[in-house]
Amino acid sequence: MKKHLWIWSTCIVLTLPAKAQDTASYVNAYHQERSDLFTQERIRQMDAPSLRPYDYQHEGTTVLAGYLSREQNKYDWQRGNGTGALSVLSNTYRKTNTGWTIWGDAGYQNGKSKGLKYNETLDYDRIFPYFVADSIGGDQNQQAYLFGGGIVKTLGNWSYGGVAHFRANQASRQVDPRPYNRSAVLDLDISGTYNYRAQYLLSAQAGYTMYKQNARLNFISQIKIPAIYQLNGPGVYNRLLMQSGASAFYSINTFRGGLSLHPLKTGWIVSSRWEIDKGSKRLSTAVSDINNWTDSKITNQLGYRLSQDEWQWQVIANWNTQRRIGREGLFTSQNINNGLQKIADRSSYRYFQDSYGILIGTGKPALWNLQVRADLADIQEQYLSPYYNSTLRPLDLGFKGQYFWKAGKDGFETTFNVSMRKILEKDFTFRGLNEQSGMGQLLVNNWAYMQLEPVTFGINAQWNINRFDKLFPFVAIRAEHATAWQANTFEMKVGFKF
Repeated sequence: MKKHLWIWSTCIVLTLPAKAQDTASYVNAYHQERSDLFTQERIRQMDAPSLRPYDYQHEGTTVLAGYLSREQNKYDWQRGNGTGALSVLSNTYRKTNTGWTIWGDAGYQNGKSKGLKYNETLDYDRIFPYFVADSIGGDQNQQAYLFGGGIVKTLGNWSYGGVAHFRANQASRQVDPRPYNRSAVLDLDISGTYNYRAQYLLSAQAGYTMYKQNARLNFISQIKIPAIYQLNGPGVYNRLLMQSGASAFYSINTFRGGLSLHPLKTGWIVSSRWEIDKGSKRLSTAVSDINNWTDSKITNQLGYRLSQDEWQWQVIANWNTQRRIGREGLFTSQNINNGLQKIADRSSYRYFQDSYGILIGTGKPALWNLQVRADLADIQEQYLSPYYNSTLRPLDLGFKGQYFWKAGKDGFETTFNVSMRKILEKDFTFRGLNEQSGMGQLLVNNWAYMQLEPVTFGINAQWNINRFDKLFPFVAIRAEHATAWQANTFEMKVGFKF
């Protein structure tokens, strides 16, 4: 069914109406617009659907195939030490003379997450720290299907629109404990924008995300079955819930909204966005949730942008907060007929993060761009009993440069980046757990990883081949190396625009 949906959505993406505009100069401008650092940052800020008519000046459809490889020697055990993946993606962006803007995308990815330990579940960032874990771990084969699109109508000074995206993931391993996980994510967003005197865009938006995951373990061998942990926090679990045959069910409902003010060309940038997750985890052997949590995030931006034909620059400051608070259930197994019975809830897990950043960018459109940024974060993670507390203050500094040039009809673009991390403050305490145990080693390793201070070097290059009619191929390569993480990344994309 998922494959049929993906094929159907791909056909829609590829058959959206096109215009006769395929010239070498148009295609070069099309690619430059989508990779330009200045434009990328503007689109990242202007994420309301009703702002999509202002994303690009050039329309088109792109189909590409990609390969990604990442290996890392120093890593968070629960995230893994590498990735290998093949992917296919198509996307389109169209405007009509009657005020409609239409876009869509569809994709498929088949790959592997390598070296996972104490995490047999999907979607780390959505469900942490409530993983299903065991001491064996290993690689997981993963597949993902995604499709979506949106539509906006412009009437006078007003634009109204909506967007929907669906992503289905599955992961498995053919070695005990043979995890088989499936997750689904549905994103829905609507917004309205008012064009004030052809100078500013004032927008309001609202959205909802539904997330589900079914995680189960299948043992072929019944000899020497490892312990299965239902984690409540960093290295913490309830012994009564160590059921090897139990399936875990995750559910998260996300509500979000925001207001923003953006200039069409030159002016002030002001935006504020909030998001609240309400999540839960349940086992097939329990009649009540074993965990539930709320995760609230607020993102604020203030900046100024100047955009002219020969010159552009921007300065943007941001400050963000995140508060994740989790509760765990206490159970008894006295009522065996109905499974484990919850007798109480207790507040146990805390994750707090406050971050502050500034970005400064400048450049000449379609020729070169420079960008520098600095981000400072205060991170605290706690579990109340047994006691765990970690605090970290990392400072991240980054620099990017980009250059475009032509050779005959063909277009070329190169982006290079250098970034570094400095840990300004750190503290780590946990009690009631043997450091030589598996869980103790997990905490010690992950804390050691968090303290690392990598310097990262990267380069992106793309060749847009414009020697043919109607079909315009391109080849893109990205390579990156991070020192302290001992990490190497290589990515290659081959595709065409039509």
